[in-house]
Amino acid sequence: MISFEYYIALFLLIPAIILSINLKNIQQKNIIFHKDTINNSTNKINFKLLLLALIMMIIALAKPIIKDTKVNTTILSSNIILALDLSASMKADDIYPSRLEVAKDIIKQVAILNTMDNLALFGFTTNVLPLSPMSMDHSLIVNTLDILNIDYILTKSTSIQHLQEKIKSLNYNNPLIFILSDGGDELLNLDNLDIYPVLLATSKGAKLPIQNQFVISQLNTTFTNSNDIVYKNTKQCVDDILNIIKNHTKKINQNIVVNENQELFIYFLIFAFVLFVIAVLDIKAKIVWILLFFGIQIQAGILDFYYIKTQNYCKIDNFQGQYNCAVMLYKKTDYTKALNIFEKLTTNEINVKSNLYYNIANCYFMKKDYNKAVLNYQKSLQLIYTKDAKFNLSKALFKHNQIPQQSKNKKQNNDKNFKSKSTQQNSKILNLKKVKLITKEENKYILGSKSYNMINKGYIDEKQPW
Repeated sequence: MISFEYYIALFLLIPAIILSINLKNIQQKNIIFHKDTINNSTNKINFKLLLLALIMMIIALAKPIIKDTKVNTTILSSNIILALDLSASMKADDIYPSRLEVAKDIIKQVAILNTMDNLALFGFTTNVLPLSPMSMDHSLIVNTLDILNIDYILTKSTSIQHLQEKIKSLNYNNPLIFILSDGGDELLNLDNLDIYPVLLATSKGAKLPIQNQFVISQLNTTFTNSNDIVYKNTKQCVDDILNIIKNHTKKINQNIVVNENQELFIYFLIFAFVLFVIAVLDIKAKIVWILLFFGIQIQAGILDFYYIKTQNYCKIDNFQGQYNCAVMLYKKTDYTKALNIFEKLTTNEINVKSNLYYNIANCYFMKKDYNKAVLNYQKSLQLIYTKDAKFNLSKALFKHNQIPQQSKNKKQNNDKNFKSKSTQQNSKILNLKKVKLITKEENKYILGSKSYNMINKGYIDEKQPW
């Protein structure tokens, strides 16, 4: 269904329509045409064409659109798991108003600000419960956190090891895992590069709000690795998580259905231009102008708009078009072609040049040429410092230094075991998921008693309740 974004502009059609209706009266009164041209049929037709061109321009000014056109599109997204510690120690207030409330606020903001990735919410104590499935409908997570009542959770202990085992059993494709906790009860091994502990406690600790007991809860010093995020304030924590997600190098292609407004004003402008040319110029000039318009101007201007609309950037010859083409190829994982285009682009603007080096480095990183990736990240940082480039540089340096160590380990290990292990790693296939977009009305539900019973499953046999 066609609608208009600026429908008020359509009121300009009233004088144009009145003018076209009263054309004969106007001609008879010689208001527009000279006496010698009143009976000239060619001039009458040309005047009508001009009126029609004016009407087309007014309609274009009102910006006609076809609303909510469903479009299938492919995006690069990550699988993100947000694991929330629901044990009693999260009630401590050494982080105001409490560790749990801060953790919930962080997760909500990440869910709201991130629009391109799959998110899942896990609650855990000694037992683990998926609270929200892996989905791009992030309102599920916000709704779940709003209705979650920690007073119904009796478990005091925390087991991050059980959480890791549960996530591993679900076989998600290269998930990023953010664990918002004050630490578990066991000695931890969080060497996995895709696990990010969010430290929501202080070394000083705080007394827990429990009657007839005096319990001080502190940060578990083993709840850390090279990726840990130390809480300073909520905004800083949210920004750190979003930056890590943005720079995740193991994204997957995902098919989604989105509703887009299809803009029609360009077609009305084209029609108005053609009518204007036909009405104003003689027949030879008309042919020349129309050929020039469709042969040159359309390619450089109007068709550029069409190519942008259809994301066919590779047919646009200017810098921006080729840059967008390389970005599109990168998103489609065609890193070689993207790299070739990025390296051909030249500019004198420092910001743009820094960004080019950054994208070239990303291509080399994805092609596993970590040495060249490091060099280009360094060039980018020398021109303009950005957190993203610094973060990616550290990843590239880690990978670059890891390769010699891997080759050394390869000689030491048994060949059969190594081949078996590498075969398992290479057998992982990128899954394309078609996600249903769920409305807010469908999200209204209440966590039942069974959910809390599952969380409290380990309550009766806790070995180390604090």
